[in-house]
Amino acid sequence: MYKDIYVLLDALSNSNIKARINSNLTVLDKRKLTRNLGILSRVDTTIDHIDPEINDKIRGFSEKTMSNLRWFKSKNIPLEITIPLSKKNCFDIERIYLELRKLKPKEIFIQPVDIFTKSLDEDYSLASLGKAELKIILDRLKPWARDYHRTRELGLMRNYYLKDKFPEGDCQMKKDLFVIDSDGAVYPCFHRHDLRCGNIYSDPPKSIMDDLAIKQNSIDIKKCFGPKCIPLF
Repeated sequence: MYKDIYVLLDALSNSNIKARINSNLTVLDKRKLTRNLGILSRVDTTIDHIDPEINDKIRGFSEKTMSNLRWFKSKNIPLEITIPLSKKNCFDIERIYLELRKLKPKEIFIQPVDIFTKSLDEDYSLASLGKAELKIILDRLKPWARDYHRTRELGLMRNYYLKDKFPEGDCQMKKDLFVIDSDGAVYPCFHRHDLRCGNIYSDPPKSIMDDLAIKQNSIDIKKCFGPKCIPLF
């Protein structure tokens, strides 16, 4: 949790601005949070497993995460939970989903992990599994796809992992969105830092937008697409 979060919430409480917290929820001062619960629009967190021993090993979370999620739920704060899908939790994914579903979160995202370090790929990436195993895992995502209207995302996973097929059309990042990092650097996508388009602190806006249009048009979905891109279609 950002150390000055309570100061920020106090400042926002005097305005009409709603706040959304994205945190591992391991360190909460509930007394300080309680006085500003009314301005919270949502609380987001990421959970790898409902077994604290597994979750802690992967993400460094404390088992306090689940306890604090239940606390926010008891205060009627909408929840959003992301489950990174990897070899560490894929065979338990149905049990994990059903347990988290009991919290009635507004959204549950199940996102296959993308591994960029070869030494970790064998431990985490679904791509290293056989297609028969992958089919079993993806079949276990059907309740999630039904409950949260994620049939399209599940279809993209099936096409990618089982049929080696890429999605039709362009992703949102190529069409409608772009990214500004905290240092002011502009990119056409979260995952394409090789396509830097200038900096809002040092470059003219027109120059940035012109370069952004060129870089966006240069993106080849078949070469660029991976598990990380599924929520962007």
